[in-house]
Amino acid sequence: MLHQLDAIRGQDADWLYEVVVVNSMSTDRTEAVVHDYATRWPKVRLVDAPSPGANNARNAGVAAARSSAALLCDADDVVDAGWASALRSALADHDVVRGRYDL
Repeated sequence: MLHQLDAIRGQDADWLYEVVVVNSMSTDRTEAVVHDYATRWPKVRLVDAPSPGANNARNAGVAAARSSAALLCDADDVVDAGWASALRSALADHDVVRGRYDL
C-alpha cells in the first residue's frame, strides 16, 4: 500500500485534492498505515466499507469522495507517473474510462 500511496502522491496533478483509502475489513495494519501516512500528506483519509469485497470497497470509496469524479486503483498496484492526468483528460470526453492493465 505504501508504494501505491507514494505513486499517487508523485502524480503531476495539483488538482488532486483527496485520496480516499477504503478499509474493507482488512486484517493487516491498513488503519495504522493510513493514519501515519496522513500525518505526512493530509490529502489521505480512511473510510470503512460496510461489508467485505472489492466492489463494496470501491462503492464505499466513491460514496465518500468529495468530488464528482473518482479514479480507482488497488493498494497492491502501483500507478504510472501520468496515470491521474491521463484518466482526467479522458474523463473530459467520456463518462467512464479505465486505464491500461499490465501484469
